[in-house]
Formats: sequence, C-alpha cells, structure tokens
Amino acid sequence: MKIVFRKVKKAFGPVVALKDVSFQVKKGEFVFLIGPSGAGKTTIFRIIRGEIIPDEGEVRVGKWVLFKKGEKLPGRKIKQQLRRKIGVIFQDYQLIEEYTVGENIALALEILKIKGKKREKEIRRVLKKVGLLTRKDAFPRQLSGGELQRVCLARALAMKPEVILADEPTGNLDPETSWQLIQLLDKINKEGTTVIMATHNFDIVNSLQRRVIKIEKGEIVKDIKKGKYQ
Repeated sequence: MKIVFRKVKKAFGPVVALKDVSFQVKKGEFVFLIGPSGAGKTTIFRIIRGEIIPDEGEVRVGKWVLFKKGEKLPGRKIKQQLRRKIGVIFQDYQLIEEYTVGENIALALEILKIKGKKREKEIRRVLKKVGLLTRKDAFPRQLSGGELQRVCLARALAMKPEVILADEPTGNLDPETSWQLIQLLDKINKEGTTVIMATHNFDIVNSLQRRVIKIEKGEIVKDIKKGKYQ
C-alpha cells in the first residue's frame, strides 16, 4: 500500500509539528523514520492512521485520500476500511492486563467479525508466526518484554495488514531481544508487507541499511535509500 505526503503541515496550537513534509513510501518498502524525540515521527504515524488531520497539504494511503485541499476522508470510512489495513506496534505494548495473550489478539479479530473456529485458527496462526503459540493462555504480566512486543506484532498481523507502523518497538528491549523482533519484521516485510519503523536504535538502522528518512523539528532533512543513523 503506497503512502504519499505532499507539503504536509500540522500544528498543535503554537507548536509546529510538521513543516512542508513530503515523501512517498512504495508498497513493500522497509523504511526507518529517525530523529530526536518531538521531531514529528509520531505525528506522521497518527496522520497515516487517520487519527489526526493535517492543516495543509495532501495525504494518500493506498486508495484513500485522507486529506487534500482542506477536505478529509469521512471518519467512518477511516475506521472501517483504512485502519483495518494498518497494523501498529507500540513501545508500551497497549495490551489489556486482565486478558490472556489469545484474548488480546481476539479483540483485533472481533473488528473483522471473525468468530468461532476461524478466530481460534487465526490466533494460533499469528502466535506460531511470532514463536509464541505455547504462551496463548498466559497473561501479559507473565511475559518478558520481548514476548510482550511479539504479542503486539501478532495482534497487528491478525488484521492481515498491508502496512505495519512500528513506533519505537525496541525502546524497552535489550539488544538481543531487539534483534529478534527486527528479524521478524524483516521477514514479514520480505513477504510483502510495508514496514515503517520509528526508532532511535542506531545499531539496527546501521546494520540493516534500509531506506532512512530523518526528521528534525518537523522537517525532513535526509532521505537516503540505503542509509545509516546520522
């Protein structure tokens, strides 16, 4: 699913989050979005998901025009169609502590109205993919940080997304566990899913040498096809 930003501006009161941001991400790309905290990375992710709208510019995600010439995509379409195509992995996991691993994933499948044996099959499929099938009935408090992040990835994969947005997914993980997660994302990307990962982890960026978009103070300052963390 192609993503296009053209001269996108976004401010929150007096704080300018994005200034004339333009870039394109092709279907199947793996892109690192880097830059200091507060640079605008999360704002870009929120716009892609239709959580917030720009003040100016144009945003296209797949077949949807989210914003153009002051017109925005109706909210209901965003929730029902667009967001089903976009999986998100958060640094702080955002799992429900009172639910088991399987039940947390089941919530995502409820949105797609997948029930019964088919839902159980999908839960097992995505947990097997991330190596956590034996932890299906465990609760989040019983899992390590790396396992929690893999549950988040499984939950995202349950939606069969065309795009995965990973917002600092290795921020709370040790180096070895971080690499395990990145290897999973790399494998999923090679199967055809677009991956955009916001990160401060220079070791991962420098080792993978994928496309790097650097943003500072709301402006894109570098866009390198095979870049490093600089």
